Amino acid sequence: MPGIYLRTDILEEACRNAEFVDDRINRAQNDPYEWKWVILGLHGALQSVMAAALRDSAGINVLRPRIRRRLLKALQENGARPDERLDDFLRLCYPVPCIRF
Repeated sequence: MPGIYLRTDILEEACRNAEFVDDRINRAQNDPYEWKWVILGLHGALQSVMAAALRDSAGINVLRPRIRRRLLKALQENGARPDERLDDFLRLCYPVPCIRF
């Protein structure tokens, strides 16, 4: 039985996270626990904006290194593409060359 999946992109994530933060900041005025969600939403928005600014034309350089290698191999061999996952926040902040040919 096929599953139900949500597909999104980096800019959609940035916008949705910003909207989420706006809603949670208003709630945080009455409930200090909501600040947890404000921080998580800000993290997601910042990560998405960084990825949008840093990605190359193919969008490969902002993926996790292991997925990046598998995707390049799949593209060279016309194989099945792996599920694409955005790299971790700190690796986006401090990128190091990870692609090996």
